[in-house]
Amino acid sequence: MLRTFLATGVAGLVLVPGARTDPTQQFTIESVPVDGSAVIRLAASPWPLASPTFSPDGRTVAFAYDLASVHLVGADGTGERALNGIADADRAVVFAPLWSRDGTGLVVPALGYPIQDPRSQSAGLYRFDASTGSVAALHPGRYASFSRDGRYLAYQTRADPREGGRAIIGVCRSDGSHDTRFGAGSYAAWAPNADRIAYVTWAGNLTVSTATGRARWTLRSMTAGPLTWTSDGKSILFAHAGPHPGLFLASPGERRARHLVDLPTLTDGPVSVSTSANGRWIAISDNSLTLLVRGNGTHLQALRGGAAAWSPTGSTLALVSSNFLSLWTPTSGAQILFSGRQTLAEPAWSHDGTRVLVVNNG
Repeated sequence: MLRTFLATGVAGLVLVPGARTDPTQQFTIESVPVDGSAVIRLAASPWPLASPTFSPDGRTVAFAYDLASVHLVGADGTGERALNGIADADRAVVFAPLWSRDGTGLVVPALGYPIQDPRSQSAGLYRFDASTGSVAALHPGRYASFSRDGRYLAYQTRADPREGGRAIIGVCRSDGSHDTRFGAGSYAAWAPNADRIAYVTWAGNLTVSTATGRARWTLRSMTAGPLTWTSDGKSILFAHAGPHPGLFLASPGERRARHLVDLPTLTDGPVSVSTSANGRWIAISDNSLTLLVRGNGTHLQALRGGAAAWSPTGSTLALVSSNFLSLWTPTSGAQILFSGRQTLAEPAWSHDGTRVLVVNNG
């Protein structure tokens, strides 16, 4: 029987609504250290603040301001500034900024609504210079992720009627050049120790390729869903939905996947699969529940909270449920870290594991 835990927690960078009596501070970003020291307010606005993320050196936080621009602020709460706007006036919605590996710039997805026909949307990736604020179009796409050394950028386009209504997976250089399209697919994930990428084709087949599209391997024995690499980069964990949902382990080059554990049917189906930094635990989440299981498929349990993220060290999981941010460890279970005034979401860790980023859904 599954044991259900109410997330109960420790500290982090948190996006929360401000005091209701102050209309100028409806949304705030708080920096909450896990050691219990003083909380620092980084930003406050009557407009939504979304997707805060630390720079690689931990000195700067980037976030989306009112879904219209990208702001930077020092980790000590000083020096908030807006980066230049996107030159194309039709671009209306800005999404989560992604820091480059060297911290000199950000890749930002933006969704455009052409004035002539707002129903015709297009998504593009833009490169922002963190120092000068300059911005330039980089590549079409709605989602992006950097390879381990930052040389390559994986992208996923929006569903395109010209492509049969399917999203396209591809890889290009970090400057947008040397484009390699892999075809219709989703769930792109880079290996932690090599320039290899795993993704699921439109037909549901798990596929692995080099960054340039060579040495492809495809698992054709079953369909795959959300996926992640194991911490050693040798295998891929993926959720399989359907009448008998389960968690499976596949190694590139093999013809079949190994069944790890049966999974309860999640209300919305699996949304994400992730592993702890030490590889000892796996999290499978939907929009309201997170299932935890050891790397060997034992000790299956459930936590309330559909957004979960592992610390970059050890086996500490940050997750949110309603307005609670909690940390879970194998020894102490879930402990409440922070209580917001409204719903929190999308926890993400700082690179040194001392802070957690959590977004308020408003």
